[in-house]
Amino acid sequence: MGKLIVIEGLDGSGKSTQLELLPQGLAEKGIDCRTVSFPNYDSAACAPVKMYLNGDFGTKPEDVNAYAASCLYAVDRFASYKTAWGDYYNNGGTIVSGRYTTSNAVHQCCKLPPEEWETFLDWLYRFEYEQIAIPKPDLVLFLDMPVEVSQKLLSKRYDGDASKKDIHERDVDYLNHCRKAARFTAEYSGWTVIPCAENDEPRTIEEIQQDILNAVLRIFYVFYMIYIFLAEGFEEVEALTPLDILRRAKLPVKTVGVTGKTVTGSHGIPVVADLTVDEVQEADLSAVVLPGGIPGTPNLEACDRVMQLVDYAAENDMVVAAICAAPSILGHRGILKGKRATCFPGFERELTGAEHVDLPAVQDGNVVTGWGAGGAFEFSLALLSALTDRQTAEKIRASMRIPDVAHKEENE
Repeated sequence: MGKLIVIEGLDGSGKSTQLELLPQGLAEKGIDCRTVSFPNYDSAACAPVKMYLNGDFGTKPEDVNAYAASCLYAVDRFASYKTAWGDYYNNGGTIVSGRYTTSNAVHQCCKLPPEEWETFLDWLYRFEYEQIAIPKPDLVLFLDMPVEVSQKLLSKRYDGDASKKDIHERDVDYLNHCRKAARFTAEYSGWTVIPCAENDEPRTIEEIQQDILNAVLRIFYVFYMIYIFLAEGFEEVEALTPLDILRRAKLPVKTVGVTGKTVTGSHGIPVVADLTVDEVQEADLSAVVLPGGIPGTPNLEACDRVMQLVDYAAENDMVVAAICAAPSILGHRGILKGKRATCFPGFERELTGAEHVDLPAVQDGNVVTGWGAGGAFEFSLALLSALTDRQTAEKIRASMRIPDVAHKEENE
């Protein structure tokens, strides 16, 4: 049996775009997949769905009750599974699906009063995953786009011609109710929520794509170890803040002493590391974190073994993070070419090949940089987002009551 990944979201959330991009990202990691999309309008089994969407059974979505409509869509999925992708999936293949049973969960659940949502969802999942026995997804990614933002995007898609919208897309009150139902359904069903807008504006396609890819890769790979390297004279705040944040998120992270297990920071604070650099193996590596500080940064760069591990992480598309003076190390090693990055003032010229951005923290793909001790929280949250997703980082931010200073500054 293979894996089934579903990309779900309300209209205008960017599902189609991300359905195209995810297979490309997986291919770069050596993972083959096939894509399917529902409804499958080319299938004869989809005829009742097309009649429903065209308004043949009524001009309002609620003219066909939740249970009846669910059956129409379920037939389409059953036929597709049996004739198009079932053999590939059952022989270990990976399927990426745009919409699935999850669409019934969102659009049909919202026809019912909230007190009936759980009962409906339990029926739906039993009906499709047990009784007609189509595969249950391994991961559902819900692209959460506010309705007011998605309507702007839909207007652009249809060149302002509202008549091109289907009965769901035209009904804004219905879509707002759907979003409320969708957020409930996502929490009840254990879906991964990908925020698609910020400050009433859509996030970039690339930002959303990275969150999706990070979430998907976690179902394929065992998460190994994140290492924070400590050299004599490291900046204590820049090392211990990401250590704290990552452990709050329950990620596997250890500190590594470059010259021994006890390492003294730039302010005279001794820290006992979890292990020494000689004990670190490439096979255990998931990400590397380089605190700044003077002489901590030059001491890190002088350690050949640390540099080998940094290069290995970068070459294998692992997360590489550095703060304060330490982004200079990434610049010297060519890791910042074509990237946006930040650093402590005075080190900008060392960011070889990068576009310098004057923000507390910058994430560009697998590279995360921070400007110094004052931005240690933002750096740590950006690192957490790169390792997991934006939602996880924002949960930690909220739980610690960390102000969202970086995004406020970026939008001013």
